[in-house]
Order: sequence, then structure tokens, then C-alpha cells
Amino acid sequence: MKATALSGCLTLLSISAATANGFTISTTTSTSRRLHKEHLSSVQPSSIRRVARAQTLLKERGGANDNPLIGGPEPGFIRRLLPFVAWHRVPDWLTYARCIAIPLLAVVFYNEKGYDHVASGVLFAFASFTDWLDGFLARRWEVTSSFGAFLDPVADKLMVSTALILLSGRYGQIVAIPTAIILAREIAVSALREWMAQRGQRDSVKVGFQGKVKTALTMLSLTLLLLVPYPMSGAAAGDVLAKLYEPSLAMMYACAVITVTSGSVYFKAAW
Repeated sequence: MKATALSGCLTLLSISAATANGFTISTTTSTSRRLHKEHLSSVQPSSIRRVARAQTLLKERGGANDNPLIGGPEPGFIRRLLPFVAWHRVPDWLTYARCIAIPLLAVVFYNEKGYDHVASGVLFAFASFTDWLDGFLARRWEVTSSFGAFLDPVADKLMVSTALILLSGRYGQIVAIPTAIILAREIAVSALREWMAQRGQRDSVKVGFQGKVKTALTMLSLTLLLLVPYPMSGAAAGDVLAKLYEPSLAMMYACAVITVTSGSVYFKAAW
């Protein structure tokens, strides 16, 4: 009888201890979770706000943008002032404007109104500026799109190729020679990048410093050559802009040299 009573007491004590232990663990777990939440809300308020803002932007865009600005910079004064503008699409819009400028350049170039050289030069300069601006804004705002990444270099090559062909038809072989070198290099490097992309090694032939210098120098030389009045005879010969002819040609031939050297770097990297 005593043994039975003692056994019952031990059983009750073990049950009470287990219940108390479970209550302690449950209380400790809930307390830890509460403290963790309080730590997150106090230490990372800006990050949480950025994630919430990014989720809102992603819903508004319907998932169209590849980078929803998670962790990106806070909007500046203009973007806060005009929140209804789709600022994440501005870099793409600049690329579209550059594409539209290509046929306009051909029309203005052959418009014999006496100011065609100024209009074509200014138009090409604007297109060249948008090439820099769309990349700057995309990096500054941390917004990218797969279609924009594809179209941006294509628009650049089409714009430069159009200007080179138009000027070759105007000035003949003195411009046609560097034009042939530049266009041949662009076609070869584009084919190389496509081949390397199929092998999963596209990053090994990404644009380097020489390629950026070549692009900037090419656009500058073409802008100056487009500003030169044609034909350079009579009153046009005394135009201040006519003095840009020789410097622009020198820069174009320098572009041809850099084109060859930068292209060789890509082929060596892919070898």
C-alpha cells in the first residue's frame, strides 16, 4: 500500500516537472521571438522600408522590371516631386529616342537648307549624350531591364554605322577607309560575343577601357565632322565650323587604330 502511494507521488512529481519544463521552454521561445522582432525593427528600419517600397514598386510594374530597386538608393528631390512618373523606364526611353534619331539623322543630313550640317551635328551629339545618360541613370537608380540591356548597344552601333555611311558617301575614300575598319571590327566583335555567350563565357569579352575610349572618340569625331559645312567652297570655306574638318578626320583615324587594338584584346581573351 505504501509502495503504491509512493509510486503515485513520484508519477505526479514527474508530470509536474515535465509541465513546468515545457512551460519554461515555450516562454523562452516566445520571448526570444519577441526580442528578435524588436531588434529588427530598431536596427534595420531603413532596410525594411526599402524592401516594402521595392515590393510596392514591383506590384505597380507587374514584374516588368528585372531589378525592383531592392536596397537601392532613396528617391531624389525630382523623383519625390513627381512620383507618378515611371522613372525606372527613363533609361529605356532614352534608348528608344536614340533609335528614333537614326532615320531623322538621314533625313536632316540630306536636307539642303543651308543648316543641314548644324542640325545633323546637334542631333548626333544629342544621341551620343543619351548613350551616356541612360547608362548613368541605370547605374545611379539601380534599374535594369533585359530588353534595355539588349537594345542599348544595338542602338549605339546603328547610330554610329549610319553616320559613318552617310559621311563616307559625302567625302569618299578618305572617310570610307576608317569606316570599313570600324564596321568590320564591330561585326567581328559582335559575332565573337555571341559565340562566347553560347559557351557561357560572355563576361570574358565584356567592354573594356579601350572599348569605352574608342566609343567616346568615335562619337566625338563624327559629331565634329557632321558639323562641317559641305561643300567647303565659297562662303562655307570661311565658316568657323569648316576648320573642324582636319581635326575630326585625325580623330577618326585614331579611332580606327584603337578599334583594331581593342578588338585584338577581345580575341586574345577568347583564345
